Amino acid sequence: MWYGFDVSASFQSYAGALKAATGGLAWTINRGTTRYPIDCAVPGCTPNAIVLPSRFSGDPAITVQLAAPGARYEPRWNQLDLGIRRTFRFSGRQAQLQVDLFNALNANPVLTENTTLGSAATLAPFLSNDPNAGGLPTSFLQPRIIRLGAQFRF
Repeated sequence: MWYGFDVSASFQSYAGALKAATGGLAWTINRGTTRYPIDCAVPGCTPNAIVLPSRFSGDPAITVQLAAPGARYEPRWNQLDLGIRRTFRFSGRQAQLQVDLFNALNANPVLTENTTLGSAATLAPFLSNDPNAGGLPTSFLQPRIIRLGAQFRF
C-alpha cells in the first residue's frame, strides 16, 4: 500500500456450540429432597422449597426434560482481526515494525457453559422460550488483544 505499509484483516464467523449435545437438558427431581434453587424467579417457584413433597404418592424420582437434545445452541460469534506492518530499509539493513489487533470488535460471546442444575443455578433460563438462554458461562471469547512486533535484519 502507500508508503510501504502492508495491511491485513481477517473476519471469522462461527455458529454457536451445541448445548447439551447428548440427552438434552434434564432435571431429576427426587421426591422429598430436591429443592428449588435459592435464586428461583420462575412464577410458581418458592425459593429453597421442596419440589415434590413426600406427602404426595407416586414415583420416588421423576426426570423433567427442560430442553431437547440439539435444540439449543450458543449464539453465533464473530471475530475481526486487523494488522498493519511497515518495512524500513537503510544501508543494506532492514527493520520491520508490526501492530496486530485481535478481536477488534471486542465481542464477548459465551463459548461454553455449565448446564448442571443444582441449588445454586436458577431454572429461569432453562424454562425460557429464548433458545440462547442457558446455564452458567464457563468460558468467553478472549478480549481485545494488541500485539506489537519488530524484526531486524542485518
